[in-house]
Amino acid sequence: MRITLLNIALFLVLAAPLPCLAQTFTDVAPIIRTKCSTCHKPGQTGPFSLLTYEDVTKRLSFIRDVVQRGYMPPWKADNSYVHFANDRTLTDRERSLLLQWIDNKAPRGKGPDTARLEVASIPGTSYYRKPDLVLKAKDSFHVTGDNIERYIIFKIPFELKDSFNVEAIEFYCNNKKLIHHANYAIHSVPDPSIDIDHTDSLINLTEDDRRKFDQYQPYRKTITYYGGWIPGTSYESYPKDIGWVMPKRGVILLTVHFAPTAVDETVQLGANLFFKKLLYSAG
Repeated sequence: MRITLLNIALFLVLAAPLPCLAQTFTDVAPIIRTKCSTCHKPGQTGPFSLLTYEDVTKRLSFIRDVVQRGYMPPWKADNSYVHFANDRTLTDRERSLLLQWIDNKAPRGKGPDTARLEVASIPGTSYYRKPDLVLKAKDSFHVTGDNIERYIIFKIPFELKDSFNVEAIEFYCNNKKLIHHANYAIHSVPDPSIDIDHTDSLINLTEDDRRKFDQYQPYRKTITYYGGWIPGTSYESYPKDIGWVMPKRGVILLTVHFAPTAVDETVQLGANLFFKKLLYSAG
């Protein structure tokens, strides 16, 4: 009886699937490309790039620590409650592969992904195609390098030839390292008697009189869309039969929290819009 149980146990061990082992950088490159390099590249929020083998290997102990603790990639949603389509967390298999590769002294290998992580990108967007419309703040904003955080509301007026069904929308910024977070609301202002152009183009909530915001109140009778951006997020897109309509005339009120910085910098801000092919008509 003892021999029989031993034989059964040995059979189960041999029949069990072998764990996935990360042999070279080629095995982990797709994980880093999709879960790390989207933020860790020039112009994005990551404080350093993770585009090349050298970029990754000089920070192995740090990467191992934040991956093992689940600190990176950033994801605040509770996955035990519901699954999100844009979940950025590492799967158990991805985490295991990455940690095994690091513990195995991070061999480079000779595969096609060992020289450089080619992150497919179109300048100014993380979406798969160019935006149909880019709405930007009137002027570039100068961020003073005095280590003071600031809250600024940018007014972006627009008048389009027609209304459009929205396929995706994305917060636009040419230097996201300066941004702690952003929120933006799209307000339809169809009444031509309401001036959307000659009110202040921005309000500095940190240093200005906050009562200046009252000039924006006529725009806020209705709200078409409300969204936001935090580090680690990209665009918001919709299934084929779901979405919302970009109005012909209105304003975007974009509230940006600028993180403290010690260096003077200039930043451009706005929103990228991607329209469905079907033109929406209000009738």
